[in-house]
Parts: sequence; C-alpha cells; structure tokens
Amino acid sequence: MIDQVFSVKAFNLSTLVEAMEGTRKRSLAKAVLWRVICIVISVITTFAFTGKWDLAVAVGTVYNAITMGLYYFHERLWNRIKWGINLKK
Repeated sequence: MIDQVFSVKAFNLSTLVEAMEGTRKRSLAKAVLWRVICIVISVITTFAFTGKWDLAVAVGTVYNAITMGLYYFHERLWNRIKWGINLKK
C-alpha cells in the first residue's frame, strides 16, 4: 500500500488519507502517552523551581486536568466553526 501512496502514477488524496489514518485505539494510546509526558514535564519543572515533590505532583496533576478540560471545550467550539473546511458536494 505504501508503494501506491507514493507512486506518482497511483497518487490520489483518498489513498493518502487511508494510509495515514490510525485506529481509534492508536489515537487513544497516543493521547494518553502525550498527557503522561506533559504531566511528567510539569512535575519535573515544578520540582526544579520549588524543591518540593508534593507541590510538584499537585501542580502537575491540577494543571493538566485544567488544560485537558479547556482543550475539550476548545475542540467543541472549533467543531461549530465552518472556516477552513472544504465541504464537497
């Protein structure tokens, strides 16, 4: 399939999109891993500034919970905005 995607002769957008789509499980795994990375970075950064693990874990957890919630509403809002979407008929 990858040969078909990058072959000039067989190139079309739907083939490229199909090749790039992942499964829902893959997307979920990537999202969870990204959040774990963000939490670890937040905790380490906070610890570096404060020297207190309990505060670092609290800040890392609370900060990431808030940003996840805000991102959800950000996504829901963008789903209502039609700018930049090509609707093919």
